[in-house]
Amino acid sequence: MDDIRSNFKLFALLLIMLPFSGMLSAQHPSYVYAYVSQDNVGNVQISTVDPGDNTSSILTTFTTPNQRHIVHTAVNADGSWIALVPFVAPEEVGAIQLINPTTLETREIPANLSFLMGGKSFTLAGPQQRFVWSPDGDKLAFTSFHEGTRDVYVYSLAQDSLVKITDNSDSENRIVWSNDNTQLAILKTTCTTSDNCIASINIVDAANPALQATVIMLPSGGSSLFEYEICHMKWSPDDRYIAFAQICDASLYSNAKEVYLLDVQQQTIEEITSYILDTTIPEGVPFLTRFGGYALLWTDLQTLLIGSAIIASTETDFTTQTVSYSLSSGSLTTLSTTAMAQEWTANPMTNQLAYRANTGSYFYQQGSSVKIATYNNNMLEEVYSVQAGCDLSWSPDGLWLAATNRGLPLESCSDPIQGIQFVNGQNGALSQYNVASTIIDQPIGWVIGKG
Repeated sequence: MDDIRSNFKLFALLLIMLPFSGMLSAQHPSYVYAYVSQDNVGNVQISTVDPGDNTSSILTTFTTPNQRHIVHTAVNADGSWIALVPFVAPEEVGAIQLINPTTLETREIPANLSFLMGGKSFTLAGPQQRFVWSPDGDKLAFTSFHEGTRDVYVYSLAQDSLVKITDNSDSENRIVWSNDNTQLAILKTTCTTSDNCIASINIVDAANPALQATVIMLPSGGSSLFEYEICHMKWSPDDRYIAFAQICDASLYSNAKEVYLLDVQQQTIEEITSYILDTTIPEGVPFLTRFGGYALLWTDLQTLLIGSAIIASTETDFTTQTVSYSLSSGSLTTLSTTAMAQEWTANPMTNQLAYRANTGSYFYQQGSSVKIATYNNNMLEEVYSVQAGCDLSWSPDGLWLAATNRGLPLESCSDPIQGIQFVNGQNGALSQYNVASTIIDQPIGWVIGKG
């Protein structure tokens, strides 16, 4: 009788625990890495790779309108929706395609994309910041060039609605969400002529598209739209500051490329770096003169990490370093004088950071490697180091770091993708998944697995 009672109690306990086990599995989804394969006539295949056993599966296949290939992808924070941006020819108007990787539900955003929206922006490195998901994963903000102007729109998954945020004759080029999902920082370029442009950062309420503040970046020389680009915009964790680089990348002009800090409340700007490149252009200096490339990451309320690469006058006059900036002291501390940290990405669950350490040319990545490190007490301490890769991203559960492999030796992160490498954040183990070399590939990122 006692055995019967014991078995009955065990059976009853299992019945009680079953719903909870289902809840736990729903709360802790498994993640797989997704990428796009496509041919030149619009046939698209989305595949996923499980880093645990390095197996792949086809998620879905479809044909794009007008047989166009996908030029940009963006996945939201929890991996529940994928945004696909197609190439658009001059005579066409395109739409953004949304796919849910678990249910395969699809949606189409009438984004009025035009020819100027295709491909990369004129920033040579760093985040494009033209198709960006809100941190809570519900809203997609994007710029759309239509009827002669580029404006900002926000699409909500929950409401299945599209709201136009800006409506003017200026050019909105980049967007970044505040961490609390309520504000958008929008780079706006105002040109009186094609050779007379001024950039500003607008702070806009995403729920009520009313302009809250405008901070104008006064020109320091030069005259063209390309000279007044702002990039790498990063909100601080408390949304008090925005760090950014101005002016981005290569330039024909003599403007210094530095990192700045915008105080959103006070509407003031402070220059953080002071490389102060030569303001004269010697004869015979190539196009890539006065180059300044940066990568930025906030580690906490008080600390900004900066990877920098500077060309002062010629291609051989090239320096790389990584520094930290303290808000409390207003000072820079050198972390490395031999390598620039590019593509910073923070593990969402631990204190690990990942980055591509580059010791060579900013464009050509020979000698670079992927590092996993921790940052404590103003020291960047390496934990694991693996072969070079691009498009670094942590899985939302923090277990895996993914990077695309562009071949060895790595020439450039614009080279064709040959594979995807996964690094186990707990033990540094590296696995490699090879993709077919006869098809065009675009990395998507981490999505919720169907299993």
